[in-house]
Amino acid sequence: MRRALIVGVVAAVAAACTSAPRAEPRDPAHPLWVCGDSLSYHLANAMASEPYPCGAGGSGFNDFAPNGKTVDYVVDQLDDGPWGPELLLIMGGVNGAVDTTIQDQIDGMVEFETTIEAKGVPVRWVAMPAKGWADLIDPLSDWLLANRADTIDCRQHATSFSDGVHLTPQSNAYFAACVNAALPPHLQSPPSA
Repeated sequence: MRRALIVGVVAAVAAACTSAPRAEPRDPAHPLWVCGDSLSYHLANAMASEPYPCGAGGSGFNDFAPNGKTVDYVVDQLDDGPWGPELLLIMGGVNGAVDTTIQDQIDGMVEFETTIEAKGVPVRWVAMPAKGWADLIDPLSDWLLANRADTIDCRQHATSFSDGVHLTPQSNAYFAACVNAALPPHLQSPPSA
């Protein structure tokens, strides 16, 4: 079965997700990867199906990100083993957004998508919530929604932020449930007992 990385947010019922901390490392052979920066990592941790979190906090889509380009981290992880997810969800955009243009960010997003899909891994975007960075991030989400029809948009569930960027655990659980519900059924987190 072909594996794929899902980029972005998980949608489903809030009960299908948990915000409890997960033990690391997770299994890179999981059919769903959730990639990007720290927000993606928190999203993956809120999903009961325990998808593989890939990328790195502080990474972004261009060379302006403090911890490098997300695509480099993901390619390294794909090349490290015999795995390849069925779907890769990608979310990000805050890191590298300062001192650059929206077009630079979009170009980096397209480079990410093209590089990962050339490796045979389908990419699906998740619109990123960004209260404190809305002026920089909302145009990226708008571009995704206009140009990538399968973008998952659960930003309406991201209502509470701990620092203007990161969601509170409860808000992250709602966001993850919404993302989970938008996934193909076989990749969704099961309802909790």
